[in-house]
Amino acid sequence: GKSMWLGQVCLNLMAQGKKVCIASMEMEPEITLKRMVMQATGKGKPDLQFRRNVYDWWAQKLFLFHAGITPRPETLFKTFEYAYRRYGVTVFVIDSLTNLSSQQDFEKQQRVVETCVSLKRSLPVTVFLVAHVKKGENVYTMPNKMDVKGSGAITDLADVFLSVWKNKRKLEHIAECEQLGKQPDQEIMDHWDVVVSVLKNRHGMFEGKAGFEFETRSCQYLETRGVRPKPYVKAPIPKDHPLL
Repeated sequence: GKSMWLGQVCLNLMAQGKKVCIASMEMEPEITLKRMVMQATGKGKPDLQFRRNVYDWWAQKLFLFHAGITPRPETLFKTFEYAYRRYGVTVFVIDSLTNLSSQQDFEKQQRVVETCVSLKRSLPVTVFLVAHVKKGENVYTMPNKMDVKGSGAITDLADVFLSVWKNKRKLEHIAECEQLGKQPDQEIMDHWDVVVSVLKNRHGMFEGKAGFEFETRSCQYLETRGVRPKPYVKAPIPKDHPLL
């Protein structure tokens, strides 16, 4: 859920006029773009014209870094600096740290995080670095800072640390009820699908949690229960519209 949630964060930032560069080494660029198109249109299967409207909207706002599954960190950060100086990109996403360093090499992990910090201190940019959590005994509990897999420098050096937690107990309960034709337990259904926790905020006042409903067709995260997904671009006018 981390990559999907960040995709919508990037859409919100582009809607505010920011330029974004995503380095998603865990999936092909086509998959990243497909999911973001669904989120941008609010539809699971937008038609061709709607997709073109999205492409036109983010043509000068969205950039992708693609250099294989394990690029050299030096190449990645030089590209980020070039993207800032040449195109004015100010938001960068690295997905994930595992693709830049082995999970056992704590020193290299620290160097990667230090480079992220140096980049954002030398330039007016924001860097999102995705990290994974350790495999715990219970997947139903929310992780904390101590659960991050790898070097302690990951959370020590970061200005902000966010946890994106998927409510697997609710998902499994819904799937079981659909299979057995049972009525879902309302107490379980009242919980959020996804909870984002701000576990560290060096320069801000807020540390806490925010819940989201996950709309499966559009892959959008909704802040309010019962609302419909909102498109980020205007839908095309149907050819049989009475005003045409």
